[in-house]
Parts: sequence; structure tokens; C-alpha cells
Amino acid sequence: MRRLVIRPGAIGDFIVSLPALECLRSDYLEVWTASPNAPLIRFAGAVRSIASTGLDLLGIAQPLPRLIDELRRFDSIVSWYGANRPEFRELVHSLDLPFTFLPALPPQGAGMHATDFYLEQVSALAEYRADPIPRIPCSVMRENFAVIHPFSGSPRKNWPLENFRRLARGLERRMPVRWCAVRAGLLAGASLSLHRQRFRHHPPGGGCGNTRAGDFRPHRPCRLGAARPACANRAMENRANPGGSMSSRC
Repeated sequence: MRRLVIRPGAIGDFIVSLPALECLRSDYLEVWTASPNAPLIRFAGAVRSIASTGLDLLGIAQPLPRLIDELRRFDSIVSWYGANRPEFRELVHSLDLPFTFLPALPPQGAGMHATDFYLEQVSALAEYRADPIPRIPCSVMRENFAVIHPFSGSPRKNWPLENFRRLARGLERRMPVRWCAVRAGLLAGASLSLHRQRFRHHPPGGGCGNTRAGDFRPHRPCRLGAARPACANRAMENRANPGGSMSSRC
């Protein structure tokens, strides 16, 4: 069976859906996602950015014949894209395309981890079982430091900053603590040592600089994977594991 999975969304929500996406493997699996997320898919036959396909114009402008032909080549299309757009769903239904729509985000107060929510969504469709902890394989030597990434794209996802400060003070007794994606002034009241140890990355080929909130692609998983613990909000809570991958769970 040829299957297409369409998974939009920001980096954090994408990472916690990785086990569900992997469960949807078939004879041929293709994934369409946001451009920054594409390098994180390691288990599909092909990965494309949604923008490059023209899908974002479907239902807004005249559909490209090439796009419709491409969609017709799949036996199954599992899509978190368009689930909240009735006109999009009606259009693909009228075109007799094999779409299955799934809600892109857990409902407020769902009471379960986002990874489990996405796995439960695909349980009736999945032919494979996947590790329920999102992992991004990368070859990296582990180092004795911790990384804290205290912010996210939505304030309601954020753990109170004081909790991160307390966590940092405890971790500092065992290893250096480095803050990731933190602008100057946002850690007022934190110890000077934390300010001095803001996480610095070394991209392949040399050079370094402070990480940015959006700078997760394509090598940042490996930079975070070098840390022993890496702690963050919701979908961005990560920890390195001895198997040479970055795993994420919160």
C-alpha cells in the first residue's frame, strides 16, 4: 500500500507525533510537513515540504492538475492538515481522494500526553508498533552538561520560569547548566553562572553562536542530544539516551 501522511505544525507538536507517524509505515510511506520539520523524518521513503507541493493552495485557488494526480497515486492519505477547514474536507471528498482527517492538537484538558493522543488516533490505521518515546537518531558524543529550554510558542504551554530556576539550581550541583533560546534579560534573578552558560552550538563545519528559539533544524537535535538531560516545555522536553539518539517526552 502507498500511504501519504500530511503533518503540519510547529516543531514541538511535530516531535511528539513522530511515534504515530512511524506507526503509519506501509509498503511505501511519504510524509509532507512544514519545511523546518522535514530533516527530522528518518523512516519515510520520501519527505516533502507542504509548501513545495502546492497543497496549501488547494481549496483557495484552482487546484493544480499535477497535485491532484500525485494525491490519486496514494491508497491512503492520513492528514492532520485541513482537519479544521470544512471547505478543504468537502473538496477532497468531491475529488474522491482517500483522505482520513485527524485533529491536529489534543483538546484542552485531554488528560493524556500528546504522544499518547496521536498514537491513539492512528491505532485503527497503523500496521506497525513504534516506540512511544519520540527519538531522533543522531551520532553524537554525550557531554556532562544540562540544557534548559524554558519557553514555547504558546504561554499556556509554559512551565513557570521559577520552576526551571529551581531545577537548574539542583542540576548545578552535578553538572553545568546551559540555557537555550533565552534572550538577555528574561532570566532576571537567575544566578550569574546561568547567564554565562547560555547554550552555544557548533554547526557542522565550524562556527558557533547562541541558539535561537526557531533554530532547531536540521542539526539542533544532535546538539541537544549531547546533553545528559535537556528539559523544556511540553513537546520540547528532551533527554539524551545512551543509544545515540535524542529522545523526547514530557
